[in-house]
Amino acid sequence: MPSEDRSCARCVQFVGLDDVAIVDLETSTAGLVLTIETLPRPVGCPSCGVLARLKDRAPVRLIDLPCYGRPTTTVWLKRRFTCIDVDC
Repeated sequence: MPSEDRSCARCVQFVGLDDVAIVDLETSTAGLVLTIETLPRPVGCPSCGVLARLKDRAPVRLIDLPCYGRPTTTVWLKRRFTCIDVDC
């Protein structure tokens, strides 16, 4: 199921990030862990301009200010791309 279908529009508004889908929200005694990813869109290679393909989604852990008095971590599933042009 695409992440866009799982994300709650009101949750995205609450977080205040455009073009982001909320993938997961975990709560525990240790705090909150919010997992997000940017919405898919076409991306061109910065060197040659050819449409790039998705290489992977690397998790980037961001420590944030406490939310509701609990420690908060945002995990951003950062999209990484690769150029498909062999001459690039």
